Amino acid sequence: MLIPSVYNYHDPQDFLRDMHDYKRNTNPHFSVRSWARQMGLKGHTSLVFFLKGERQIRAQHCEFLFRGIKLDDNQKDYLSSLVHLKNASSTMETNYYESKLKVLHPAKNFSYIDLDKFRVIADWSFMAILEMTGLKDFNPNPIWIAARLNNLVSPEKVTNVLNRLLGMGLLKIENGIYIKTNERLTTPKDRPSESIREHHKQVLSNAIAAIDVQDVSERSYDSCTMTIDKSRLNDAKELIQKFRSEMAKLMEKEKGDETYQLSVQFFKLTSNIELRDKQCSIN
Repeated sequence: MLIPSVYNYHDPQDFLRDMHDYKRNTNPHFSVRSWARQMGLKGHTSLVFFLKGERQIRAQHCEFLFRGIKLDDNQKDYLSSLVHLKNASSTMETNYYESKLKVLHPAKNFSYIDLDKFRVIADWSFMAILEMTGLKDFNPNPIWIAARLNNLVSPEKVTNVLNRLLGMGLLKIENGIYIKTNERLTTPKDRPSESIREHHKQVLSNAIAAIDVQDVSERSYDSCTMTIDKSRLNDAKELIQKFRSEMAKLMEKEKGDETYQLSVQFFKLTSNIELRDKQCSIN
């Protein structure tokens, strides 16, 4: 089980819960009581309330969390800013901590989109149409958009997508021009979600189809197979995130020519023989 990275979260209590699960699964002697003592809490009740979501984490609780979770200075600042953002009571305060989180995050320029919102727009066409508004020849006519997407979606669906994006505040209209309200959207990483899984399946399906219909001059497919050290998986994920961010900085343009999809897969080909044999014996 990989240690959770605070940079993959937009809610401090989600991070705390996953860190609890990580400690419980990797340390047979772990207990909430012992963790609370490590944090310097007088009892474990408050920690239980935090984990259950029955009590909100406040700024004054950060020092306790820092004692129980090993973080570097930047990660501590990031977690503290998440807590402040969660407790923000004004638009000015919210904007301040969102800006600070962008600076502290390794990927820099992005905004979080929560999983509840992502469930609504998990279909690949939502992100595609949202990005298409940055085309220099963008036309909000649903027939034009459908045609630019090779008619993989109908004009009726395009209309629905545009209305959903506008209704959710991800898209706005100024002087008749469609404009994205966020420069980058990302979901929390390493969080199980059927919506995210379905989104990735659709992206991969489109990638397979593009192999046969797009010229090699218009696309780039590359892969390699390697035997790895599992302890470096977090490093690999951070490197992939850094590459994705740098790729976006290199290629994205305010008024672009085409809308592209970048997708990177890194997954196991082998399985644990002992675990597999154990499962076979059970069956």
